[in-house]
Amino acid sequence: MKLDLYLVVQEGCPPCVYVKKQLQRVENWEKYITIIDGREDPKFVEKFQVTGTPSLVGVKGTGEAKVFSGAKEMTKSFWVKLFESLDTLD
Repeated sequence: MKLDLYLVVQEGCPPCVYVKKQLQRVENWEKYITIIDGREDPKFVEKFQVTGTPSLVGVKGTGEAKVFSGAKEMTKSFWVKLFESLDTLD
């Protein structure tokens, strides 16, 4: 199953800074996720109905998407576990 992950952030958002720092502490994070600035890509935000930042958007190959918001949960260990689970899908 193909799953594309996007982290939607915006400049001037303190929780976004926290989440990006947690993500960037994980080795090879770029292999798993793309960071999108919501202000620079409003079409993406609208298409997936992102209502706040930071938000994690998972898009299946079918186009079905899920949005998860909440900086408090997006710690380094969250990212590590998520990426490990993705590796088992391949």
